[in-house]
Amino acid sequence: MHVVLCDIILPLLDDLADQIQFDHTILEGIRTARHLRPHTSVAKSGNLHLAWQYAQNKEDHGRFINMLRVSPQVVEFLLGLIQDHKVFKNNSNNAQTTVDVQLAARHAP
Repeated sequence: MHVVLCDIILPLLDDLADQIQFDHTILEGIRTARHLRPHTSVAKSGNLHLAWQYAQNKEDHGRFINMLRVSPQVVEFLLGLIQDHKVFKNNSNNAQTTVDVQLAARHAP
């Protein structure tokens, strides 16, 4: 009887031990992983110049919109309308901020 039980139970215990070891390996991998899915790095800064970086990549347009509350296409259209206006020109020794930055600063929250 002992031999029969050993022949039945031992393989089951071996399979169970293998499964437990496999599960432990997977869980440890999840615990130590920083990211479970591939990701792209996100530039982080409080500076408005990031908006222009976000405008370059369609995948980042959502970030651009979060910063300026309009799409890159809207900003480009508006810049085309206003960039040559005299209000953005000066004869001072102090350089004026570029039109795109002035426009973006007006739209940023």
